[in-house]
Amino acid sequence: MRIVNTVDEMQFERKQKLPLRKTWKVNETLFPCILSQDSLSLVEDAVQMAVRTWGKRSLTELQAEDRLSYACEKGPIQDEVLAKLRNAFEAIVCEYKIYTEEEKNKVIAAGGLHVVGTERHESRRIDNQGLMRAFRVEDLPIESKMLTKALDEAQRKVENYFFEIRKQLFEYDEVLNSQRDRIYTERRRALEADNLQPQMIEYAELTMDDILEANIGPETPKENWNLDALVSKLQQYCYLLNDLTPEVLAEKRNSYDGLREYLRLRGREAYLQKREEVEKESPGLMKEAERYFILTNIDRLWKEHLQALKFVQQAVSLRGYAQRDPLIEYKLEGYNLFLDMMAKIRRNCIYSVYQFKAVMVKAAQSEQANKKAGKVPNKQEKGNGTNTQRANNDDPIPAAQISS
Repeated sequence: MRIVNTVDEMQFERKQKLPLRKTWKVNETLFPCILSQDSLSLVEDAVQMAVRTWGKRSLTELQAEDRLSYACEKGPIQDEVLAKLRNAFEAIVCEYKIYTEEEKNKVIAAGGLHVVGTERHESRRIDNQGLMRAFRVEDLPIESKMLTKALDEAQRKVENYFFEIRKQLFEYDEVLNSQRDRIYTERRRALEADNLQPQMIEYAELTMDDILEANIGPETPKENWNLDALVSKLQQYCYLLNDLTPEVLAEKRNSYDGLREYLRLRGREAYLQKREEVEKESPGLMKEAERYFILTNIDRLWKEHLQALKFVQQAVSLRGYAQRDPLIEYKLEGYNLFLDMMAKIRRNCIYSVYQFKAVMVKAAQSEQANKKAGKVPNKQEKGNGTNTQRANNDDPIPAAQISS
């Protein structure tokens, strides 16, 4: 007797069902009434005109919905197809409105609608306003004390959670706002000042303090003062200090404060000397150049500072695992970055002023033309220029590397 396993021997053919074809047709019971033949004719004519004008299946679903929704609005229309669609839409609305107005009167006579809310907003303030009032329907509370109490408690927890997030973001923004006020004050000071000499002298003195502190700290004993490295860095920063020698500084080494005051004096003198040289060649040019140096450095370094603060804000969030407050860490690092930025601004500005030279435009163009022609310009040709241009360095390397 042979036993046949029908399950193993039978071959099953799996047929995949074709996806349903998407259509815009809906159940006819959705509409309040059956349209008249005139309205149907208007709709058919508008559709046929749209197919002839735009092409059959030439529009995507989103494009078709967008054009149809615009045709149903009340804005101005110049397209004949959209105008045809709007006429059909208005005819349909007129027929439906007869039945909708009748239903509206029945609802009003019955006392209005009873809306059952299935969801509550995370904010009680928004929830109490009643979002359904946009439809001019009376709000009714949930008729269950236990459920209402549970929802209120959950709502309060969610509100506190989002409030803490907003509060933390506000505290982070306060750090940036204080720095923004300071840098904008400095920028406005450069824009509105008629004379930038006091500001540049301040930059020169503070930069000399930075160079001195980077090479000889205030707590360093006199025996360990490296005057050679200090002089080398000062001359690298300002070529007008080439007469400065370790022997000259040794005479001022009675105290750290005395050395600092002497270097401040030399920084002021170097600035005034450079200013006098430029003003002799072109009166008023130095003020223009100083304003240009300050504004360009502030704009560039402030943008870099904002980018750096974004990275800091992302990095300090991980320090919470080390039981450190991320906000305090952000304030400390942000403050140090801000101080570094302000120091770079004044170093770059005063360095650019020290290196600034007024170039006679006509003389420079004549010299370039002579070089191309293989000629050597004489002294008279060099002195025929009347206009000047700036020669500057927005990001000086010596200013960024003040310590040896």
